[in-house]
Amino acid sequence: MSLRNGYAYSLIEVLIVTGVIAMTAVMGGMLASRFATSRSIDDITRNIASNLQVAKLKSIRQGVEYRAVFSSCSDLDGSDPACPVCNTYKKYKTGDDRITIAIERGDSNRGSTLWCIESTFEKRIQESMTLALPSQPSHFNPNGTGNAGTYRVKPSATSKVKKCGKVVVSPFGRIRIIQGNWNGTDCDPIREP
Repeated sequence: MSLRNGYAYSLIEVLIVTGVIAMTAVMGGMLASRFATSRSIDDITRNIASNLQVAKLKSIRQGVEYRAVFSSCSDLDGSDPACPVCNTYKKYKTGDDRITIAIERGDSNRGSTLWCIESTFEKRIQESMTLALPSQPSHFNPNGTGNAGTYRVKPSATSKVKKCGKVVVSPFGRIRIIQGNWNGTDCDPIREP
């Protein structure tokens, strides 16, 4: 039903425009979700690398071992306020929605037996991604060396995002970030042509 001056629209025209707007909104929402997951993977990867770098630099500056622990403390001994110690860590498990990162100071320049918690913070993990952490926390000696380890930030099994990140710590203390695509078992680096 149209008016002569052309200002009225038929019901079919209104339904078509409404359908196009709805489809555009759905597609935009899906793209925004993938972008948010991809950005979150980058964010977590950088957070892991920066905390490892903080532990390394503190070790060099203070002259004692430092380590970054990616687990939450379930048994904190705060009897010495200058040196709170975690007796039991609750390891991160696939599906956890948060990870706790603690920077700890050792009591020696090598072979520390007491680790004092200096700082902790939590980071939210999106349900569309998961972490694969080494079995031992990365620790650093005053000369900048430490134990090797690989930290993987990968999409969950149900995620449509294939982006991943990896932080590799060498025995010589080098900390590298590798970003790539998840191949099902590892993070293939993105290579520039």
